[in-house]
Amino acid sequence: MPRRCALEEANISVSVYRVCDGEQALAFLRKVGQYDIARTPDLVLLDLNTPRLDGWTVLREMQQSLFFEHHSRGRAHDVLFSEGQTAG
Repeated sequence: MPRRCALEEANISVSVYRVCDGEQALAFLRKVGQYDIARTPDLVLLDLNTPRLDGWTVLREMQQSLFFEHHSRGRAHDVLFSEGQTAG
């Protein structure tokens, strides 16, 4: 993963968590199931073409949840978008 290597070379400490689809993304953000002890991310890299649940739907769910309310207390929350290739 070239971006992570660049961050490490710049001596920037980060934790990267990756999920495979939109449903897993929401489970991670909601701390459900296997993600029950996951840290709340400071930055979300959101692919708009995620399988099972697209990125726009994930973003709407994030906006309607307490996720953004939690981050609005004292600091901004960042979401970066990507439009990757769809499978198939």
